[in-house]
Amino acid sequence: MSENPRMVASNKTIQNICYAARAFYRSRISPFAHVRESEPTIDEFALNQELGILGLPLEEYRIDIPAFSLWKERSEHLYPPAYRTGYGAYFEEKCLEHYLSLQFAPIDTQSVVIDVANAGSPFPRIVSALGARVYQNDLLFSEGIRKIGDRMYEVGGNACSLPLPDGFADLMVLHCAFEMFEGDQDSLLIREVSRVLKQGGTMVIAPLYLSNSYQILCDLGASRMRCPYDSEAKIVYLPGFHGIRFARFYSAAALKRRVLDSAEGLKMTVLYCSNAKDLNPDFSVLYLRYMGLFRKL
Repeated sequence: MSENPRMVASNKTIQNICYAARAFYRSRISPFAHVRESEPTIDEFALNQELGILGLPLEEYRIDIPAFSLWKERSEHLYPPAYRTGYGAYFEEKCLEHYLSLQFAPIDTQSVVIDVANAGSPFPRIVSALGARVYQNDLLFSEGIRKIGDRMYEVGGNACSLPLPDGFADLMVLHCAFEMFEGDQDSLLIREVSRVLKQGGTMVIAPLYLSNSYQILCDLGASRMRCPYDSEAKIVYLPGFHGIRFARFYSAAALKRRVLDSAEGLKMTVLYCSNAKDLNPDFSVLYLRYMGLFRKL
């Protein structure tokens, strides 16, 4: 039975009014709301020092810019026009995330790849074109596993409890997704990755969002209802943050406590992309600076 169009329009109007009311309260009335116009600026030198002091393995990684340009040229036809148009100026950032996540594990016809929190990304098409068997996961998909194409499968449900056997995957990737795992879901996901990866398997988080202080970003008008926020983190509201209610930016201490300390059976490395600014000096459309690399021991 289809929904009543008038009811849908009415609900949308109510949602817009509630959004505007929350934004007004947080920006004009609340003495406790921290509102900022842009995402956190990062003192990379200080952050890298703190990562080292806390014992977080940190390695410099230089993007092979000519190789990335060639990869993008050869792979662009695999991206649907609507995807390219939808991301606009940020399309190159998505290409960069996809390219980099394929640099740490060989992909062939025997490979099993899981795209965690897929959200409609065409990345599985790119990997299946390389011959791999690909499983795309998202909460939005129906529960269970179903085949959706040649060597492509859809896995519905929470990524922290995948309906897949132990030692299943060669590569797991998260593209602009790990920061949205609310509450303790980030720590739980790391434990699940340790279970699902094959020995010697790899997980790549691109980007890994870091900051000099522990912050959770929220759209200025987004609802925080039933959303678990960390008491140790500062909640920062951003206007026009695409309706996102939760985006975690780890400090070095929070990363150690929530991620490294949960990575039993995994070797974790933070990769600092030291030449990322050569692609976009002001980081206006390319924002990847750090990645998380995990190897199954």
